Amino acid sequence: MFGVVALNYHGYLNPRQWTQPIDQSIWEEIFSPLTGILTTRFAATFVFVAGIGVSLFLASGSNEPHAPTSRRLALFRRGAFLFGLGLLLEWIWPGTIIFFYGVYFMLATLVATWRTRTLIWSMAIVTALSASVAGWRFDQGRLGESTSWLSPELDSPRNLLIRVFVDYTHPVLPWFTFLLAGMILGRHIDRLSAMRGRLVFVGLIVLAGAHLAREALWPDSLIDRSDVVMRVLVSTDPYDRSVLYVISALATAMVAFAVISSLVDSRSESPVVEFFGGIGRFSLTLYVLHVLFFNLVVDWFGVGREGGLAVALGLAVIFYALALAIAGWWSRLFGTGPVERVYRLVGG
Repeated sequence: MFGVVALNYHGYLNPRQWTQPIDQSIWEEIFSPLTGILTTRFAATFVFVAGIGVSLFLASGSNEPHAPTSRRLALFRRGAFLFGLGLLLEWIWPGTIIFFYGVYFMLATLVATWRTRTLIWSMAIVTALSASVAGWRFDQGRLGESTSWLSPELDSPRNLLIRVFVDYTHPVLPWFTFLLAGMILGRHIDRLSAMRGRLVFVGLIVLAGAHLAREALWPDSLIDRSDVVMRVLVSTDPYDRSVLYVISALATAMVAFAVISSLVDSRSESPVVEFFGGIGRFSLTLYVLHVLFFNLVVDWFGVGREGGLAVALGLAVIFYALALAIAGWWSRLFGTGPVERVYRLVGG
C-alpha cells in the first residue's frame, strides 16, 4: 500500500519530472510512474493477491447447496460496487484502479469454473492480445496515423469500454492476466509451503532474464515493423503492454507474495503480524483515504505542489503513518473498515 501511495503522490505532484525528464537522478528514474522499475509493480501484486482471494472466496462454503452459484453472484455484485465506486473516484483521482478491479471481478465470475489449464491459456491469450494492440498502435504511429480514438474521454459507454479493456492505466488487456494467475495459485494454496522456494527461484530468474533481454534487444528506434515487434516483446515499461512487461511484473508479484507469506507464516503469533493483518481488512478504505488526503492537503491547502520526489515521499510517509494509526484504532474497535463494510453489504 505504501508503494502505491508513494508512486501515486509522485505522479500527481510532479508530472513534469516524469513526462519531460531532464537529468533525472537515480531515485527519480526508479520512481518514474512511466518507466521506473517500481512503477505498477505494487499494483500488479495487489491484483495477483486479489486473484488468490477470488479463488478462496469462491471455494468457501462449497459444501453448501447452491454455494458455487451464490458465491459467483456475490462476486459479481462486489465487482459492480467497485466499478461504481471507481467511477466516482475517477472524478477527483483520474487513473484510479478501483473501477478496473470491478471489471476484473465481474469477468472472474465468467471464468470461475474453467479448468486450470484453460485459465493458463487465457493468460497467454490476454497477454498476446494486449501486445498485438500495442504493436498495432506503435506501427500506426510509425506510419504517421493517429490512434487517439483508442484513448478517449470517459464520455460515453463505448469510450468507457475502450478505456477499460485496452487503454488507460490498468486495462483488462493485459492486467486481467495477474488476476488469473492469482486465481490459479489460490486453487493450490494448500501446497503453498512446498511451492514457495520454486516461486522465488523462478521469479528471480525471470526478472533477471527480462531486464537482460531488454538491455540486449531494445530497438533504438521504430524504423521498420521488426522494431515494433521487438518493442512489444521485450519492453518492461508498463504502458507498452508488452509480453516481457507482463511476465516480469507477474514474477515480481510471485516473489513478493512468496517471501511475505513465508515471513507471516513463520511469525503468525507476532503482534506485528496481527497488527498488519488488521490493517489488511482496511485496505480499500485506506485507498479511498489516500485520495481524499491528497486532495485536502494539496488541492485545497496547496501544500507541496511541484515539490519534487522528496516532498511526494514525505507526504506519503505522513499519510501512511496517520493511516496506520487510524486503521489500527478502527480495527480494534470495529474490525473491518467502513468502505469494506459497505462493499460486503452490497456484495454479501
